[in-house]
Amino acid sequence: MSPSLTIPKRRLISRPDSLADSLLMVLDVALVLGTLAFLVYQRFGTMLPQYRHLAILTVLVLWVVYNNNEMYSRMRGFADTIFALLKSWFTVCGLLLIVGFLFRETGGYARGVLGWWVIVATAGQCTVHAGSYFLRRRLVRTRARRPAIVVGAGKLAVELVNRINNNAWMTDRAIGIVDDDDAELAAWAFEGVPALGRTEALHELIDRHGAEAVYLALPIAESHKIEQIYLSLLDKPINIVWAPDIFGFTLINHNVKEVGGVPLIALSETPLVGAPAMLKDLMDKTLALLAIIGLSPLLATIALIVKYTSEGPILFKQKRHGWDGKIIEVWKFRSMYTKQPKVEGDIGVQQATKHDPRITPIGRFIRRSSIDELPQLFNVLQGTMSLVGPRPHAVEHNNYYAHKIDAYMLRHRIKPGITGLAQANGYRGETETLDKMQKRVEYDIAYINNWSLWLDIKIMVKTVFTLLNKNAY
Repeated sequence: MSPSLTIPKRRLISRPDSLADSLLMVLDVALVLGTLAFLVYQRFGTMLPQYRHLAILTVLVLWVVYNNNEMYSRMRGFADTIFALLKSWFTVCGLLLIVGFLFRETGGYARGVLGWWVIVATAGQCTVHAGSYFLRRRLVRTRARRPAIVVGAGKLAVELVNRINNNAWMTDRAIGIVDDDDAELAAWAFEGVPALGRTEALHELIDRHGAEAVYLALPIAESHKIEQIYLSLLDKPINIVWAPDIFGFTLINHNVKEVGGVPLIALSETPLVGAPAMLKDLMDKTLALLAIIGLSPLLATIALIVKYTSEGPILFKQKRHGWDGKIIEVWKFRSMYTKQPKVEGDIGVQQATKHDPRITPIGRFIRRSSIDELPQLFNVLQGTMSLVGPRPHAVEHNNYYAHKIDAYMLRHRIKPGITGLAQANGYRGETETLDKMQKRVEYDIAYINNWSLWLDIKIMVKTVFTLLNKNAY
């Protein structure tokens, strides 16, 4: 096998601060468990079995949530660091509370112990993370940033230079760019980072400016130049870094990984795999069950009113696309007359409009208040839907819009929801223009790319305040 094709044994994807990050996680776990053990021993004189079980579950949930929220893999500002910590820790506490209610274990714990545990563990973790932040910040500021030259002057280069020079944690500083495209060079206007010339002068520029790193940020169309430039720089004692031009694509949960030393860039991948999927499913089904129990009088009342105010079934069932495009049956309280002549539109099934004559009097109320969607709580228990996710559309609608909006079907890379980021931001009801549907799709893709349990909770809370939005009918 040619040496150029030999796959290295060492990891290609790694973090320089992995030891410090691992230590920080150990400190978090030790602090949380140590606080719990101290309070339990102080109260009871021994570690009771239920608290041992709580400790084990806490470690598992904490590990999943903190890693999912990138507590140990991202450099943030001080305020963002503390906010991310509080969000992660309170998510852990919320999930533990849900599990306790689900298995009816909450009565076996002393409220005083749990209350002080949450308070002291919160304060302790904030202190540890604040100390870690200022220590790392001090270490970074004590070392001079290395000058670097960026090859490329397009959108990718602009974004890269901005990220390098405005990130206090970076050890490099972009001092200039080179490119062979005269138009791109002429249009370059990044303050403090001048255009230095063409790539043929790269060697001379490295020596003149004392550059210690070169970043290759060329568009895909010029990828043939990357190997040429790379090989020409091998005799220079500098770092050579390649920034793949992937951001012209519509990306879904993009990430970098490796398989046996081979680097892989995932361009489109669902975020719901493994433990995160399990935690979301647990939260969905627990909250759905509690909602059904709490809303059972309302559900029964609406069912009776629908049944006796117009002819037809209580529930309306419609085929829609679910996770990964699989066909599911979505349930709603029927809000239209069954004998109303079907209004045909360009896409076979017309969306309901504000003054749609097909809607019954009670239907108008339950649609405006979104009560008609409540039977989908049973879809959540069934596992075909989530509480939060992109709203599922009728199959006919999807077939229509898939040919008019780029990346439309990417919204199915996650389980559909009763509410979603688009709905929480006012995009509910009829999408009478293509632009409105485009905006809804953009929100759906943004949700998938930024998914977290905390985002789900925020969307559910925000949805409550948008239920009477004028766009719903």
